[in-house]
Amino acid sequence: RRHDTPPTVSASHASQQASAMAPMKRPASAEVAAPTGRGRGRGRGRGRGRGGSAASASPAKRAKIADPNVAKMEDVRCVFSEAQGYPPEVLNMIAAGMESSLLVRKDERHDFQEQIVVMIGEVLEAVRASRKSAVEGLEAKKGASGEERAAREATLKQAEANVTAKSEALDAAKAQLKEATEALGRASAEARDAKAEQRSGDASLVAAESKKCQLEAVLQGDYEALKSGEAPNTAKAIKAVIKVGKDFEFEKQLLVSAEAALGKPVSERGGFDVLVLNQLEEQFSNRIQAFADELSSGDAGRAERARKVDAAEASFEAAKKTVSELQAEVHGADIALRKAHSEAQASVKSLKDLAPELAQVDVDLESAKEALDKALEAIKYYGDLKDRTHASEAAAAAEAAAAAEAAEAAAAEAAAAAEALEKERVAAEEALAGADAAMSAP
Repeated sequence: RRHDTPPTVSASHASQQASAMAPMKRPASAEVAAPTGRGRGRGRGRGRGRGGSAASASPAKRAKIADPNVAKMEDVRCVFSEAQGYPPEVLNMIAAGMESSLLVRKDERHDFQEQIVVMIGEVLEAVRASRKSAVEGLEAKKGASGEERAAREATLKQAEANVTAKSEALDAAKAQLKEATEALGRASAEARDAKAEQRSGDASLVAAESKKCQLEAVLQGDYEALKSGEAPNTAKAIKAVIKVGKDFEFEKQLLVSAEAALGKPVSERGGFDVLVLNQLEEQFSNRIQAFADELSSGDAGRAERARKVDAAEASFEAAKKTVSELQAEVHGADIALRKAHSEAQASVKSLKDLAPELAQVDVDLESAKEALDKALEAIKYYGDLKDRTHASEAAAAAEAAAAAEAAEAAAAEAAAAAEALEKERVAAEEALAGADAAMSAP
């Protein structure tokens, strides 16, 4: 709430003035002009409600309240007491000296009383300025009501358009997520198929490589140890070599001869034994070379199948990443849509609340205007009391008497004119009646 600007007076100064005026004689009702019968203005009853009605008061009290100058002062006091932004003790001190200053004629006041009267005027002017500002602010607000409605309608329209846009964005994100999820399913299936094809295509090569490794291990291990006579367990080593020979379908007779030759100490082996071992080594080499050739011929196919698996897995990972990104996008779009709905609802409420807000502005404006009128009326009464002198009262009385005399003369003149008019009317009626009688005579 806007506060009234206090007059330039200190609390101590006002206290000194109030103390100095306390013993002064208060003006009696006989010292002021006689009651004029003027009606009371708006809101004056608040200043005298505590004292009871005029009818129930004592004759002296009724005379005092009926006095127009006292009534004016009470209106001034009422507005003065509603001033804001002043220390209460300052207002109380000034108010305490109001009656003993403002009801004293200007040409009878001493300096202290005149200063109190000036301070009362400053407070009233501050109240007027504050209330005028409040009225202007409310009038400006009321005048801008059309613009405010247009602004709120535009905000609502924008909010609704935003809801539509966010809804479309969410639908688009969901559609993209659906497509990406389907693509992820296809990529997963392609990766599975590529791996299955790899396992199937590489199965023979894996077997060939395993067999080649098995032959090489026996040849370089148990056989070489037997051939050099360094096998730690001759019987076990011979058994391993013969078993591999049988598994890989070496010549049966060669295996029989080789078993015998390998069982002999190196020093006891003859030329036939050496020939048998050479043929056995040739059998090992032929089988190993066959598997090596098979692996070499399958390298291109194996590489192609490995490439397909790598490509399928890369596609699957990319599709999975796309799905994850689109899931985050859908989540963000859903949050944005919820926010847009919330903003639209707030805009609807804001537009709906505008009518009661404007109605309240009308109520507040009417109240503010009444308060301003009350302050202006109090300032007028203050001016009457502030400038009141013996001469001004005499002049006012003379003016009132002249006005009364003029009114009386005007009333007499009007009565005479009315009487003359009535006589003319009667004469005219009599003449008309005589004419009618003459015309009806035989």
